[in-house]
Amino acid sequence: MREQGFEPLEPYRSALAKWRCCCLTCDREVSVKYAKVRNGSGCRYCKKPGFNYSAPSLVYVVIHMGAKAVKPGIANIGTRQDRIASHHREGWALFKTLPCATGEEAWLVERATLVRLWTLAGHKRGYLTAEEMPQYGWTETFDRDEIGEDLVWSIVQEEFARLRSADDNKDDAG
Repeated sequence: MREQGFEPLEPYRSALAKWRCCCLTCDREVSVKYAKVRNGSGCRYCKKPGFNYSAPSLVYVVIHMGAKAVKPGIANIGTRQDRIASHHREGWALFKTLPCATGEEAWLVERATLVRLWTLAGHKRGYLTAEEMPQYGWTETFDRDEIGEDLVWSIVQEEFARLRSADDNKDDAG
C-alpha cells in the first residue's frame, strides 16, 4: 500500500475488504480495496482522470422524453469532460442543477437520493439498459411515469438539506 501512496490506518483483512488508509499525496483518510490499489486505482480525491471529489461540483437531473426516463447524476463544474453535454448528445435534456462545494458533497447527495429512488422503484436498478444509454449511468435511470423529475428533484433538495444540517450539527459539536 505504501508503494502505491497509502498509509494503512488499520490491519489488513482481505484484498476485497475496504481498508482505512491515509493518502500520502493529499493527506486525506480514504477507504480503498487492496485489490483495486494493486490494479492501479488511486485516491479518489487526488487522482487526475475522472470525477474529482475535491473540485466544485453539482448534482443534476436530466430527462429523456423519447425514452420516458429521468436520471440524477453528478459532475464537476468547468471540466473538459462535461457529463451533462454527453447526456445532451444522446437526447437528454437538463431539468435542474444544484451546485455543491465539492465533489464529495455532490456524491453524498447523489448516493442518498439514489438509495431512496431505488427503494421507491422496488430496488430495480436501471429503467434503461446499458445499450440504450451508451454514455453510462443506466443503473441510475427511472421510469418518468412512476418517478417523475419533480419527485427526483425534491429528493435531491431534501438530501442536500439533510447533509448540510448534519454538517452544521458537527460544527456546533466541535
